[in-house]
Amino acid sequence: MAFDHEIGTSYESLATLSSIGVPPPLTAYSPGQRSALASGDERDMGWPVITWSWRSLPHAARDVLRAYCTGPSADIYIRTGLNDDDDAFVDLQCKMIWPEDVEPKQHTTHDRLGFTLRFKVLAEIEEPS
Repeated sequence: MAFDHEIGTSYESLATLSSIGVPPPLTAYSPGQRSALASGDERDMGWPVITWSWRSLPHAARDVLRAYCTGPSADIYIRTGLNDDDDAFVDLQCKMIWPEDVEPKQHTTHDRLGFTLRFKVLAEIEEPS
């Protein structure tokens, strides 16, 4: 079953990105940051992270997303796939991390290029029956 990505400040307020004027993101899941151990083994450490990325995001859509995260981070609810090729979507309560804003004060285009949101401290929510 196909879903659309969703976002909300509560589980009950989840809204599809398409309904709020935001195009679908590319999604990726990382179990943590890979670190080399003294033994030569590698281990994923830290928080698992989901990213939503857009090659090009209209500034109006960026502003809509900014309303959900007015500071560096915010508690948020999302419905997301774990990877682009995954049809399975999960509902999560998480921390939305806003990227450091490095764009110039005056925009020369109508789109923000290479925009990525990170979500961490992921807690899966079971749908109420």
